[in-house]
Amino acid sequence: MFRLLILVALAGAGLLALPAFAAVVTTFSLDTNDPSNDDTFSGPVFTSTLELGQPYLITISGTWSYWGAAGWGTWTGTNASDVCAGQAEELPQILSPGVTNGPVGMDPEYAFAWINGTGTLCPGGSPIGSPPLHLASLQISLDGGSTWQHLEPIDKAYNPEHSYQYLVVGLGSPAAIGMRLLDFPTSDNYGVFTATVEATDAGAFAVGNGKIVDVSGNEAYLRLVNNNRRGPSRGLLKYEDETGMKIRADSFTAVLVLKSTNTAYLTGNAFVNNEPGHSFLLIVQDNGNPGAGNDTFRLDVDGVTIANGTLTSGNFQIRGR
Repeated sequence: MFRLLILVALAGAGLLALPAFAAVVTTFSLDTNDPSNDDTFSGPVFTSTLELGQPYLITISGTWSYWGAAGWGTWTGTNASDVCAGQAEELPQILSPGVTNGPVGMDPEYAFAWINGTGTLCPGGSPIGSPPLHLASLQISLDGGSTWQHLEPIDKAYNPEHSYQYLVVGLGSPAAIGMRLLDFPTSDNYGVFTATVEATDAGAFAVGNGKIVDVSGNEAYLRLVNNNRRGPSRGLLKYEDETGMKIRADSFTAVLVLKSTNTAYLTGNAFVNNEPGHSFLLIVQDNGNPGAGNDTFRLDVDGVTIANGTLTSGNFQIRGR
């Protein structure tokens, strides 16, 4: 069994700078049906400017259809009659106003069902591959529309609840956050995406320590102490295992505490076996007392989960106003 050690502490002071509890900055929506941009995309829609250098959590939810309602055939009570792969849902989570809505097979990240006659997906009615298939149609802009990108969600797997979360850092005024959906044509689409943007204020912080045994049987220990300063911070993340792998970071590029879900997020760049330039994401969640059997932590390096599990001992606490 590997023994892993992760230590997080503020250099010199014994405190790690983390921001305060989350507050909803804004909510906005995108109707995937948009005849005004029939040859390019649905949208874009824009909302508030995100403060320069501050981390935000964006949650995007919804289901939609790439095809008009007639393309799905009739609803049989369990599926759409013309589905050739996957399980459609009878209607979008939020209906597009003023148009005919029907079954859906797509969400912000995945196609989970599709119909006969959709090219290489269902030649002759026989699907190639299996749903869900990852999409890259939904794009986000953090600079008022100057650049667009498909963001990678924190949890990359398909979510049957059709809700995904993204961690971003604000670019400041005058840039605003925007959302659009690439498609052609957009006049036959239906279904609405909703986006909630959460940020932090002074007052909340995360403390605690704990041990997990992950799905690979590896034991891991995490200690976390912090104050409530916002923004990038000094600190120390140290990871070791018996294979000789060593991971170390001396600062964090983004730190975020969500009081609404009692979750802390920390990102930055780390040294892996003394080699610089490796990104990391640390997530700590306080799910109540006692911490053992409830609280969790997860560490990703370069997009790969290194440790993930529920505490077998210890306790994490998200505190503050």
